[in-house]
Amino acid sequence: MQRQFTVVRANQVWVTDITYISTWQGWLYLAVVIDLFTRNVVGWSMKPTLSRELALDALMMAVWRRKPDSEVIVHSDQGSQYDSDDWQRFCRANNLAPSMSWRGNCWERQCGGRIVLQFTEKRTHQEENIQNPGSGSGGYLRLH
Repeated sequence: MQRQFTVVRANQVWVTDITYISTWQGWLYLAVVIDLFTRNVVGWSMKPTLSRELALDALMMAVWRRKPDSEVIVHSDQGSQYDSDDWQRFCRANNLAPSMSWRGNCWERQCGGRIVLQFTEKRTHQEENIQNPGSGSGGYLRLH
C-alpha cells in the first residue's frame, strides 16, 4: 500500500488478519477480512488448524458478499497463508491486489487500524465442538 492509508470508498482496501482463541479442546483460529473504509467484517473463517485454506475461505466470503466491481487492495502481514500460490492465484482471478506490510513492522500492521477481537465466554457443562465452531453455546465473538 506504499503507506497510503487514506481510503475514500468501500471496496477500495480490505485488511486481513488471523487470531487464535483458546478453547477446552485446543486452539481455534479465526481469519477476518475487514473493509478499511466501512470497518465492517466482510469475510471470515474459523477452523481448528492454521492453514492457507483458513485465510482463503475468509477472502472468498468477502468476494462473494461484496462482489467488488473494481480492483480491491487486500493488505495483510507476511504470513505464509498470504504468500501461498493459492492466495496469489485467487487474487489475480478476482481482481484483488495483494499488499503486505514490511517484515517486522508491527506499527504498520493493518494500515494503522487495529482489529480488536473480544471473545466473551459463556461456558456451560455441555462439551464444546471444536470441529463445528459456533454450533454450541460456549461463547460469542465481537469484532470492534
